[in-house]
Amino acid sequence: IEAIKLGSSYMKGFLTEIERIRNHFFKYLSDIDGINVYLPEGSLYFFIIIKNSRIDSKKLAKQLIDQYQVITIPGKIFDVDFPSLRVSFGNLRFSEAIIGIDRLATGLTHLLR
Repeated sequence: IEAIKLGSSYMKGFLTEIERIRNHFFKYLSDIDGINVYLPEGSLYFFIIIKNSRIDSKKLAKQLIDQYQVITIPGKIFDVDFPSLRVSFGNLRFSEAIIGIDRLATGLTHLLR
């Protein structure tokens, strides 16, 4: 009810920050060997495709949580039959996103070697 009362002008204030976060995520993720990632156009998450078909995305997601404090969702949950992860960015402020992006990039770089 409060969101309806505030109207669309409330959300418009966040669009610039969300776009900045999305672009920053994409820049970092695009530089990581071992994955493919595409710039989302209408969603607030990235779907990361793991190039190594032997990787278990559920185990990878668990390692990212345990070792790098980054939460991802394995693609298997979305009935995807290839190694992949989904990462949301829509609920972060830029200052928080920078920390998460760094942890995610570091984790993927180390774990996919």
